[in-house]
Amino acid sequence: MLEHLGLENVTLPLFPNDPPDDVGPEALRVWDVLAEDPLHVDEVARAARLGSGPALAALSLLEVGGWVRQEAGARFARGTGA
Repeated sequence: MLEHLGLENVTLPLFPNDPPDDVGPEALRVWDVLAEDPLHVDEVARAARLGSGPALAALSLLEVGGWVRQEAGARFARGTGA
């Protein structure tokens, strides 16, 4: 699946509290603002100083890798690992 998305070089986390490698600066900014308590996507975008589109793209990338989980109401938190 990662290859189909052009993400074959993304490594999956061994430890969910470690920041992801090779996901790009916007995804790292999103990762930095997330915690165990879920934040609405607008709060994530605002805290990461990104537009909603780039924030959603970063959240999607992080979610595919298992670093982020999505909850009801477009709320996101750090994942439990892939």
